[in-house]
Amino acid sequence: MVTRETIYYINLRQAFLLSPLYASRISSRTVLFTSVPAEYANESKIRRMYGNKLKNVWIATDTKQLADKVQGRDKVALKLEGAETKLIKLCNDVQMKASKTGASPAQGATMEPDEASAESGSVAARFINPKDRPTHRLKPLIGKKVDTINWCRSELQRMIPEIDAEQEVHRSGHTKPLPAVFVEFFNQTEAQAAYQMAAHHQPLHMTPRVIGFSPEEIVWHNLSITWKTRTIRNILTITAVVATIVFW
Repeated sequence: MVTRETIYYINLRQAFLLSPLYASRISSRTVLFTSVPAEYANESKIRRMYGNKLKNVWIATDTKQLADKVQGRDKVALKLEGAETKLIKLCNDVQMKASKTGASPAQGATMEPDEASAESGSVAARFINPKDRPTHRLKPLIGKKVDTINWCRSELQRMIPEIDAEQEVHRSGHTKPLPAVFVEFFNQTEAQAAYQMAAHHQPLHMTPRVIGFSPEEIVWHNLSITWKTRTIRNILTITAVVATIVFW
């Protein structure tokens, strides 16, 4: 039964790998090399290794600071979205109550409806008082109280150009490289050959290799692990497991 199922699995796997849908994906032709030595984290060096078989080479870079900034930007953007949604709901509630009672919804308005611009804050002033707008403190309990929408917009205006500039630096390659290289080949045959053959004369270098992955499947902060770190972690893990079995 095991033999029969193994043969069936191999045939099914081959059919999937050779299907036009899978073959058209860039992931089917891209190999990720990890534990790459510093001298091999170079595009010209990789191209000399594989010649005209490869199409593109991407060297992973240290993006820890950039990732922190992007995470902060996304957090501010979500905060802005939540505050504007809350403001819209407040204005809508005031307008609904006014339509039921027949009263004017502009009791706390600071401007005439005809003078309102397309900005959500200006339009909201037709329905609610400025003090009713969403606010938050910059620090818990003791921080300065600010208008959430205005603060988030000013922060995004400051953060987005900084992130764009730093991303451009990473694209130009003027940053610290990581021991990981993505290599795209022209077809699956060349990619599979590179995936299965030894890429370095020293053991544990440029290995393990991965093929057929998507970006969301990659643990990006693990790309900085070198072969020495991986070996030390393996030794410590095996030691801990053996000690647990012996002394349990």
